Amino acid sequence: MQTDQLSENLTKDVSDPEAGLTAGEILRRERLRIGLTEKEVGNSLHITAHYVKAMESDSYEKLPNAVFAKGYIKHYAILLELDTDDLLERYQELAIRKSELNQEVSTSQGRRRKDKNKLWVVLSVTVFICGFTGLWAYNYFAATVDNVPASDAPIINSASAFLPNIGFNATPNTLAEEVGGTNTVDLPKEAIRPLGDKLPTGMEAAERFIEIVAAGDDVLRISFSGQSWIEINDVNANQIHRDIRLAGDVLEIRGRSPFNILLGDATFARLTFNGAEINVSDNIRIDNSARLTVGL
Repeated sequence: MQTDQLSENLTKDVSDPEAGLTAGEILRRERLRIGLTEKEVGNSLHITAHYVKAMESDSYEKLPNAVFAKGYIKHYAILLELDTDDLLERYQELAIRKSELNQEVSTSQGRRRKDKNKLWVVLSVTVFICGFTGLWAYNYFAATVDNVPASDAPIINSASAFLPNIGFNATPNTLAEEVGGTNTVDLPKEAIRPLGDKLPTGMEAAERFIEIVAAGDDVLRISFSGQSWIEINDVNANQIHRDIRLAGDVLEIRGRSPFNILLGDATFARLTFNGAEINVSDNIRIDNSARLTVGL
């Protein structure tokens, strides 16, 4: 009698289940309707109850692979006398949906990783630019620090060394009167004066002619068409001249080469050494400064 009832239950038509049910849900419903336990189904299919539970919860990733999953579903459907083709089709539809969902998740994660990497690239470039700018500024301004001159370094004769309102044509005696002292001042002859016969032919009148005389017969002349920082050291790193020159200034140094020259804005400077013009353009850097040595 009990066998007839079990047979009657197994022949119940479930070929048209409710729409939207998965293969696992149909298997679980039918097992519960018949009154079988997960262990009993596992013993009948020669699999563990863990695999039975994985099929009924549609957790097919817990099964060995897709081939085993299809085989277990088929034998489970035969045990419960269900439509194997229908259950396998439902399994395949769910597998496709899971695959598409996993692909979307993977794409979203990849996009987030890409955005995070892009942010790191931007931050790295920004840090590099800031570091490079800071290093350049440090090197540039460090190059302008005063060097301690040696005892035999030449004296720099510049108008900026005197008090304001002193005329360019001042003589040693008149200079002493303007300063307010009673003693004369030892001003090198023609150290700073208006350009006269020193001006090259064809050049318009300029502001000042600065002449620095040291030991040696080499002549370095620098003409300025705009404002530029200038620093000149001799071969022993003794400072010869360091100042800001203006448009129209002409700086002439007589001494012993080679001369180490730093120009803040080399585009405004024209150099000649012993009468031969020096091409500065090859030494101009991105900030328009230039560092070169002449007279080697």
